[in-house]
Amino acid sequence: KFGFIYFSASTSSDSGIATNGSHQVTKGGLNDGFIVKFDSKGIRQWATYYGGAMNDYCESITCDDSGNIYLAGTTESDSGIATAFSHQGTLGGKIDVFLVKFDSSGIRQWGTYYGGLEKESFPEICYDSERLYLGSTSLSSTDIATPGAYQNTNNSIGNVYGNVFLAELNSNSGMRHWGTYYGGTMGEFVNGISYDGDGHVYICGGTQSWSGITTLGSHEDIFQGTFLIPYLSKFCVTAITPKNEIIGADSICVYSSETYTIASEENIDAYIWTLPPGWAGSSDSNSINIICGTLGGTIGLQIVRCNDTSKMKTYNVYVIPPAPAVITVDGFTLGVADTNYNSYQWLLNDSIIPGATHKFYTVVVNGKYRVVTIDRFGCIDTSDVYRVTNYTGVEDINGLKQKIKIYPNPASDLIYIQAPVPVSVNLSSIEGRTLMNERNTQSIDISHLTPGVYMLRIRNQEGILLKTWQLVKIPR
Repeated sequence: KFGFIYFSASTSSDSGIATNGSHQVTKGGLNDGFIVKFDSKGIRQWATYYGGAMNDYCESITCDDSGNIYLAGTTESDSGIATAFSHQGTLGGKIDVFLVKFDSSGIRQWGTYYGGLEKESFPEICYDSERLYLGSTSLSSTDIATPGAYQNTNNSIGNVYGNVFLAELNSNSGMRHWGTYYGGTMGEFVNGISYDGDGHVYICGGTQSWSGITTLGSHEDIFQGTFLIPYLSKFCVTAITPKNEIIGADSICVYSSETYTIASEENIDAYIWTLPPGWAGSSDSNSINIICGTLGGTIGLQIVRCNDTSKMKTYNVYVIPPAPAVITVDGFTLGVADTNYNSYQWLLNDSIIPGATHKFYTVVVNGKYRVVTIDRFGCIDTSDVYRVTNYTGVEDINGLKQKIKIYPNPASDLIYIQAPVPVSVNLSSIEGRTLMNERNTQSIDISHLTPGVYMLRIRNQEGILLKTWQLVKIPR
């Protein structure tokens, strides 16, 4: 690994094995395990014994991507093996399996026993990310499997081999995640173990059992030997981070809807989606429909498989800041404040005005006006309502003129104004001097005026001149 060679075995030699300053310079018992590191030219870098006062044997070794070394073997020693706070700090029975981790300089990181009251043997190990997998044979009926495991009991108590067990441990701490037995009534052993990088562990070895080993429809699902035949088994052990990428728009408009998806994988029990704050949407499949909020963020996805939840696959999405459509008013010409739009559509009473697709629109009738804009990113916004209630067209003015009446004329005191809309009255002399202004009135008193001819002008509330009369004031 990284240009170095690691070798482990067992020895009864008292010298020629360990280097000065290594983890264990002297042999501890009758037989000790040892591990040695060579460079690519075969020059020894360091070496150490590993064992207690009894017999200890190294039987399997592997490395991780950081250059750490993991060693598995069997031990009869009740000291010199385990470290504090590891999975199992004391020898469980006659012979236990042990696991130990060294860094690339040969410094022990942790060590643990793994075993029950009887004998464990033939350990094999493999590594994946922060997980270490141990396969071995056990005659013990306790301290091997965890609750809810694939197989909770040892089906081959009293036989030569017992059942195989498979366990997962944390490679950083040596703590167990789970363990399970595997086997039938006649006994099994392990010869090899491997992780495929896709969440599965494979173990192989030999079995004497007629049942409890194969699955229906496999290559050979019936025991066809007379004593001992090989087996190969595949376990789903972990949910890896989804291999495929999340697909969907990486820039979206405020409050828009979008679909995000990821290519499906085999044997997925559930999908767990995580959305940025303020977003809406939920799904337990490989696709999710969302409505975004005002801020962007990270979409996350985890998968559940083999009673395990994967690390999160992430996808960053940018939410385009809104460009609100705001109506401006210039007389009866409506416009849009911002010029950063690609298209416009004016609405009257929430219905499209045909042909009204420009920045400006001239009102031709009273009503509720809105404008729908699309900006350069394709984001749509609809303005607030602008109400027009004061528009009077040419036809409306002519109609009003015909409906407005004043009487009596001539008059001596009161003049009455009859109009279908509120009006203002301006009374002036023939020379144009204003004598009276009245708003929203239906009558005026001229009793104080000198008899003669006056001008009476009627306007609507917007100041548009509707009608002009010559008013004759007569004596009382």
